[in-house]
Amino acid sequence: MKWAYLIELAFNYRSDEGLVTGCKVELAKVVFGRVGIDDSELVKLVEFVQLYDLADYSTQRFCF
Repeated sequence: MKWAYLIELAFNYRSDEGLVTGCKVELAKVVFGRVGIDDSELVKLVEFVQLYDLADYSTQRFCF
């Protein structure tokens, strides 16, 4: 599953090691794990409107 994040301090940010972390990222990892999604890809966005590019319209599965 691809999912998007925006850099918003405290919610999403890069650690000193360059990893994306923050409360939203860590919560998403836990939720995905609990529903059986082990393989996910973070996609950094510059603008909110880019979220629509991640939608899979063929299966009608969206994760915003």
